[in-house]
Amino acid sequence: MGGDGAMLNAARHYVDSEIPLFGINLGGLGFLTDVSVDRIEEAIGLLEKGEYQIEERIMVSVRIGEKVMKGLNDIVIFTGTPGRAIELSAWVEDEYICRFIADGLIIATPTGSTAYSLACGGPIIFPTTENLVITPISAHTLSVRPIVVPAENRIRVRIGQKGRKAWLIGDGQEKIGLKVGDEVTIFKYPKSVRLIKLKETRFTETLRSKMRWGGRENA
Repeated sequence: MGGDGAMLNAARHYVDSEIPLFGINLGGLGFLTDVSVDRIEEAIGLLEKGEYQIEERIMVSVRIGEKVMKGLNDIVIFTGTPGRAIELSAWVEDEYICRFIADGLIIATPTGSTAYSLACGGPIIFPTTENLVITPISAHTLSVRPIVVPAENRIRVRIGQKGRKAWLIGDGQEKIGLKVGDEVTIFKYPKSVRLIKLKETRFTETLRSKMRWGGRENA
């Protein structure tokens, strides 16, 4: 029970147990917590009748040295100071992508594609697919655009010599310090989080109702 932050925290803590999670929204947007508090009794009735499904959502993880961090939404590299850019180089597997200067970089899951990544110009991805989206934050080059890659591919990011101290942030809740020359490896976490979804829940309807996306179908 709580907001999206509570669900993100629960996902990181319980993903390894494979216990299905069901969110009741006590917060604001509630994109991950489908049921409002005034519908608890109705939701329990649907659960008792088996009118639900289990959705598996991939998670992303990052390794730097011996430290590992994971997230349901995203892993972000950020200076922590607005307006102060860093130099980053990125690879997908062994394929060099580019070097660029930006405020940071987001590596988002499909679940996280409607969060920080979307606000920075990234695409919306259906949450049950297996992809990762690499989205720059305020890149200083117009040609550096978001790119979607298969989730099985490992992504490497290096802090360039023209960079400065930065932070590695998981789901906006956990962080690890980075310095010039550090290289991190981002990859799909071995296990997926299991979310209980009522059968009446539809991703596109959630986009329309909670994010004011598009409009309803004509009668």
